[in-house]
Amino acid sequence: MTVVRTGVPAGNIFPVGTTTVTYTATDTAGNSTQATQTVTVSDNTPPVVTAPPPMTVTTGLNGQATVPNFLANTTATDNCGPVTLSQSPLAGSTLGVGTYVITITATDAAGNTSSTTTTLTVTGGGLTFAFRSPGTANRGKMAKLDATFFNTTNQKLWVSFVVRYISPCGTSGVADSGGPLPINSGADRNVNFQFHIPKDACTGLYTMRLEVSADGVFLGSTDVQLVVNP
Repeated sequence: MTVVRTGVPAGNIFPVGTTTVTYTATDTAGNSTQATQTVTVSDNTPPVVTAPPPMTVTTGLNGQATVPNFLANTTATDNCGPVTLSQSPLAGSTLGVGTYVITITATDAAGNTSSTTTTLTVTGGGLTFAFRSPGTANRGKMAKLDATFFNTTNQKLWVSFVVRYISPCGTSGVADSGGPLPINSGADRNVNFQFHIPKDACTGLYTMRLEVSADGVFLGSTDVQLVVNP
């Protein structure tokens, strides 16, 4: 009598799940009969996942930053094949200033999971500016002032400005204005201002005020002094 076994995977390596093996017994007269056996392989081993390094991002003018995709720098392996990765909070969601725990979860085809964590630090961004005066100027001449704008947000900003003056005689007005000027994220930009001083202008100490807006939002002002000589 001979016994033939069929349904066995190559190399006798059974996949996850249930495999049916058929045994056929045949005697010398050609009579045969069959019996079956089921082999069940379970995957109870969770994936191995390695967290990416911490990240730091800056906010925009609204005080919010977008959560990056941490999965691009995450590695994961499993004993039975590919895994699916997810992160929380989700990439593309927004967070305010602070330090947050990012949880990354790996799931294999059998539903086994493992998680790891990293951190995201959100720092405040904004537009800062420095205003400078030549110190003195003469009547009938042009006074040249300048300012530097520093964009520390995570976005391109469009900056507008107004330069006002208050004279020692109590009069006031607009010396210069401009914008919107584009300033890229992480960049700075220097701007020169022209203030024509009439020949009959008051002499003495002037207050020069720079008022700044970005993307239509007023951000504040700063003053410098200018002495006008005869």
